[in-house]
Amino acid sequence: MKLFAFRFSCRRFFFITPVIVTLFIVRPCRATISYEVSLAQPSQHLFHVTMTVPEVHGDLLLQMPAWNALYEIRDFSSRVERVEATSGLEPLDVEK
Repeated sequence: MKLFAFRFSCRRFFFITPVIVTLFIVRPCRATISYEVSLAQPSQHLFHVTMTVPEVHGDLLLQMPAWNALYEIRDFSSRVERVEATSGLEPLDVEK
């Protein structure tokens, strides 16, 4: 019986060890994305939304939701009129 218990413990050890090591190696994302919404001219029914994403290295892919609380597929991006991106004062290429 002792030999079987030892084999079971070794299997458990070799299964759990990579999981624990992976949890310590993988660093979770800690970016705090902030939004600022402005309705400067209410008569035009246009919102100005500024999104700030800190510490971006490389490409950034952003997506708008395609469904609402009624679980209907909608194309909200069709209502976006202008998209701009900057890094500090430098303008960046954007594809809508």
